[in-house]
This record gives sequence, structure tokens and C-alpha cells, in this order.
Amino acid sequence: MEKDVYCSYRSRGCKKICTLRDLKDHMKTCVYGVVSCPLKCGVGVVIKMLPSHMSTECPRRTILCTHCGDDIALQSKKDHESNCHRRPTLCNFCKRKMAFCELKKHYETCLGKPRNCKLALMGCKFVGNKDEVEQHESIWKIHVDLLTKYLHKNNNYSDDLKLRISDILKIVKELSEENTVLKQNLGTLSSQFQTIIEDNSVLKDKINKMESNFGQTIDSMTEEQKYLASEVQRLRDLVAVGESSV
Repeated sequence: MEKDVYCSYRSRGCKKICTLRDLKDHMKTCVYGVVSCPLKCGVGVVIKMLPSHMSTECPRRTILCTHCGDDIALQSKKDHESNCHRRPTLCNFCKRKMAFCELKKHYETCLGKPRNCKLALMGCKFVGNKDEVEQHESIWKIHVDLLTKYLHKNNNYSDDLKLRISDILKIVKELSEENTVLKQNLGTLSSQFQTIIEDNSVLKDKINKMESNFGQTIDSMTEEQKYLASEVQRLRDLVAVGESSV
């Protein structure tokens, strides 16, 4: 009769008892045996504990990137998120927050990105964001002077063409000055219009107050009329009583 023996992994928790002949087969499938982690972290793990090790302990276990949502190894989390194509970043110009992969396309239309004046090739050195450049380019006097100097320095144009361009620039300059005056007048009119609106608001308040006071006066007169009518009726009743007693 063969003697029963305990599993060699009894110290790890296996309670299997079998014959010495069957022990070898049992050892092949015993969940208390030790195997190398399938994720190749270099740790020997009890087979029964593999699911827990691979999901909560292994440094090579898979997690989701908080930026792009891709599966990544825990131990490479820091490096991946530092270089992730969807890591959050700020535009250097407008300070808008966005994913890193969107930054290049954003720069194409960023309102805060520095721009050169359209006449930079002719000597204008102004640089600003979209609104600043548009405001600058609207000041034609500066650019008319630049164009005039440029034409005088450039000998590739005929005298006749230079004269025509100079005439055009003169007209543009005059129109620019007229435009400046119109803007000033428009600003004055806008200010006057605002004053009218404010005065109108004050008048409306006064009218509303007068209407309210008038309504209160009417109500008071109505109450007074009711009181007088009551007094007249009371006197009539007294007279009637006096006549009947005579």
C-alpha cells in the first residue's frame, strides 16, 4: 500500500494529499506553483496570484494614458505622457489650452501670433498680432511715406510710371486724411447719440414718475369724493329725522 503525502507546495497553502505516484502529475497543475510573470517583469509569482499580480502589482501592467486613452505599460507612464501627442499644452501667443497635436494647425490661424506688416518688404518694421497689424495697416500715412521712399530708391520704374504712382499715393494719402476726419466725426456723433439716449432715459423716468403721481392723485380724489358723498347722505338723513319729529 502506497503512502499518502502532502503537496510540495503545502507551505504556500495547497492542501492536496495524494500518493507519491500521483504527486508528480499534481505538481504539474497545482495553482500554488511558481511561474515567471507573463509580462516579463522578472518576478516569480504563485500561479493562483497571477491575475492579482498582473492587474494591481506588476510594474509592466497595462494602464490607460490619461491624455490619449491608449494602453501603455505602467513603468513607461511618465515617459509616454511627457511625449504623448495629446498631452495638454498652451499656445505661446494666445495662451489657449489644447492638445499638443493641435498646436501646429492652431498656429496657422492664431489671432495672437506675431505678424509682419504687408509692406515689410518695403521697409515697414511693424510686428504685432492680427488686430494690432490690421490697426497699423489702416494708418495709410505711414505706408504712403514708405512707398514714396521705396519708389525713389528703385530705378526699375520709368519716370512716367513713377509719376503716376506718386499721384495715386497722393490721392490715397488725401483719402486717408479724410477718413481720419470722418472717423473723428463718427466718434463725436456716437458720443452725441449716446448722450441723447441717456437724456431720453431720464425723460422716460420723469414721465413714469409723473404718471405714477397722477395715478395716486386720482385715487386720493376718488376716496375724498366717496367720503363727501357719505357725509352728504348722513346730513340728509339727519334732516329727514328732524322734519319727521316736528
